[in-house]
Amino acid sequence: MNQRSGGGGNALEVRNAHRRFGSVTALAGIDLKIAAGELVTLLGPSGSGKSTLLKIIAGYDGPDAGIVTVGGMDVTAVAPARRDIGMVFQNYALFPHMSVAQNIAFPLEMRRLGKPAIQGRVAWALETVGLTGYDTRLPAQLSGGQQQRVALARAIVFEPKLLLLDEPFGALDKKLREQMQLEVKTIQRRLGLTTLFVTHDQEEALIMSDRIAVMDKGRIEQIDTPTAIYRRPVNRFVAQFIGDSNLFAATIVDVASGVATLRTEQGLVFTATAPRMPVGSRVTLVVRPERILRVAENGPAQNRLAATVRDAIYVGDSVKYRLEIPGGAMVTAAWSGAEGELLEAGATLDIAIPADAIHCVES
Repeated sequence: MNQRSGGGGNALEVRNAHRRFGSVTALAGIDLKIAAGELVTLLGPSGSGKSTLLKIIAGYDGPDAGIVTVGGMDVTAVAPARRDIGMVFQNYALFPHMSVAQNIAFPLEMRRLGKPAIQGRVAWALETVGLTGYDTRLPAQLSGGQQQRVALARAIVFEPKLLLLDEPFGALDKKLREQMQLEVKTIQRRLGLTTLFVTHDQEEALIMSDRIAVMDKGRIEQIDTPTAIYRRPVNRFVAQFIGDSNLFAATIVDVASGVATLRTEQGLVFTATAPRMPVGSRVTLVVRPERILRVAENGPAQNRLAATVRDAIYVGDSVKYRLEIPGGAMVTAAWSGAEGELLEAGATLDIAIPADAIHCVES
């Protein structure tokens, strides 16, 4: 079986998609482009619009306005079965009375392929997902992870132009979910499958994606690489939704030589890399827990603060500390578990926040 090359151009494009259900706006003008061979994740809380967008792309729902193209062809009004899209659901949606091979062969039979071609493609799909020898088993005789592999094999056996994954690992336990994430990503890369992945799990999105589209209230708030989304969120919502963040409401009081001076509502003064906002702007300062440093008592440090430990949570490779700083504000710091013994509640220490660890977004 030939593997598909990612090629060039946009394999999927959604232009100005709108969808309302009564008084509820599910999609408020979505624009989305996915390049051939790319894996993009739709990430957002419940009600953000990601499932509605997926259904419109798959053809199970239609937009009130807007266009969907797959492989350069307008499929907005095309039936789901004719869109050349493979889909994997959270509940697998396998036919319980059919064997593994019959489940995988089903989309090929619907396309009226000959028996020899079907047998060859089914064998290729089974080998691709690591289930060679399981062809005669029924779904009930498989584990959850094996059923997920069958669902994936059925979705890729006809070499679709686009693969949609709708919360595919939600029913799996943590260890198996992590294993399947890596396996699916490996298969997707090897085959060059253009893939749109839907999840509400932030860590899963960071692991799986070439790019992440963060959605809220029917809009894409930010679409970028996992690194950019995490390090440079465009607004407070993205900063709060992706990973842990310490947020400070502040005002820019001075900018000089590329360095901004900022005063928080608690009266703390920080210096940071100057944002593209004028003096007097109200901003939110975003600081990731792992960027807060523990410093020696007499050591020099930027944005130095005295802190008191209020709580500590040991999570194996690191310890998360809830710290109280001057003005009564609370911050979370994450330090490697190898950096010393666990600090107890009430312990005092000095911390510092490097200027380049402070990211400013509009309030």
